[in-house]
Amino acid sequence: VIVKQLRTQVDHDVILPLAARDPELAARWFAAMNDFINEIRIVATGKIGKFRPGEVATRAMLVASAAQELRNAVGVDVSIVAQALAVNKAPPEERLFDMHELRGKEAMLWQELDRLTGYLSIADLTDAVKKLKEMHLTVLRPLQERSLSSLNSSDGRSVTFSQFTDVSTPIQDEFSLLMISAEVHAIQLAETSTAQSKLVMVENLAATIIILLLLALATYYVIRRVVVPLERVNVVLRRLMENAGDESEEYSANEIERINASAILLERTLIARNESF
Repeated sequence: VIVKQLRTQVDHDVILPLAARDPELAARWFAAMNDFINEIRIVATGKIGKFRPGEVATRAMLVASAAQELRNAVGVDVSIVAQALAVNKAPPEERLFDMHELRGKEAMLWQELDRLTGYLSIADLTDAVKKLKEMHLTVLRPLQERSLSSLNSSDGRSVTFSQFTDVSTPIQDEFSLLMISAEVHAIQLAETSTAQSKLVMVENLAATIIILLLLALATYYVIRRVVVPLERVNVVLRRLMENAGDESEEYSANEIERINASAILLERTLIARNESF
């Protein structure tokens, strides 16, 4: 709301003679814009934390963050020239030094955006970065240089404050649009990743159920084909021992152990019977 109110006041003051303009308006405008940009940066940084490192959605959010960083640097860079035009006086040397530092940062951020969009391979993001980079470096940057040059010359070819803002403001707004586009892509990619994760989870659950069913069938087969026949053998052996007149008081719940014990007892009984004859 504050930025919107200031923007309205700036648009109103632009048409006024320089002496009739609010001398503090430019400072308030740029301070408010920088605060607004920093708030966007905090929000973007917070959103990045919602995604795991390495995810495509994270890279899309990094594009938004880099665009915001670049918007911040370009905004301060532009503000130095705009303030100088507002007072019709060349900026002091320290401010020119700040501009050189900012432009070094801008160059690194453009490289980062090119790298990230290359990884993402999202056509509209790549095109937006390419278009915005061209506008910044071939339209806005030369206008800044021409404006600074006009402040140091008296050839009558000066750039007015309104002419400068008519070009610089829309270009700066493009950075915000790039941020929004990158955030939208990040959300869409995150939702797609979540849907795919849910699908994989359902597939894994289905595979687990199938494996459990196969194990149950295998267990049933073993019981029918192995355990039951062994139990029948055990019953026959017990009956033979009973007929032989010997019984064991030991009992095991394991079919193999019961058959083994019954066979041993039957063998002993038969040996003892043969020896008695």
